[in-house]
Amino acid sequence: MYGREVLGGSGCVGLLFGGGGAGAVLGSIGYGCLGHRMSRWAVYTVCFFIFFIGGAPRTAVFLLGPGLWWLALAMFVAGMFGGTLNPLSGVVVLDRVPEEFRSRVMGMLNAGALSATPLGALGADVAVATWGLPGGFVSAGVVYLLVTLCPLVFPDWRTLDTTVVRPRANVPVTSAH
Repeated sequence: MYGREVLGGSGCVGLLFGGGGAGAVLGSIGYGCLGHRMSRWAVYTVCFFIFFIGGAPRTAVFLLGPGLWWLALAMFVAGMFGGTLNPLSGVVVLDRVPEEFRSRVMGMLNAGALSATPLGALGADVAVATWGLPGGFVSAGVVYLLVTLCPLVFPDWRTLDTTVVRPRANVPVTSAH
């Protein structure tokens, strides 16, 4: 809707998503090279928050309408910081989940994240239908900000830097006959 009504077409939306994707690749590479030298909690918290602020294409930057190239730059910056979140999350899962359960845990994490996608789209549709495009951006921004603050509010997040050594589970290995 934003692409059609404000930017003038889907090509411009593609440019914005491409900028975000390019930033995400760069952020992932950067975390891969430098992440082991930094606090996981600090990196996650800062990147998640900057992903929200720099990623304000979902909120203020889109509402301000500074022009396509500024929006593309904001998407690129948001992508850079957001691109660190998945590799960091993967490191935490590999560090904390016993080897025998990793495929199940990673599968459930992916399924949970992907199953929430249609709910977000439905919520966005309801918000835009109820409050219009600006209200939809503001409501999404408020929800995202509340989620972004979780690493600062809940103390369990500070344990990201703690390496958990778990003994191997006694899971019987069965062979398929």
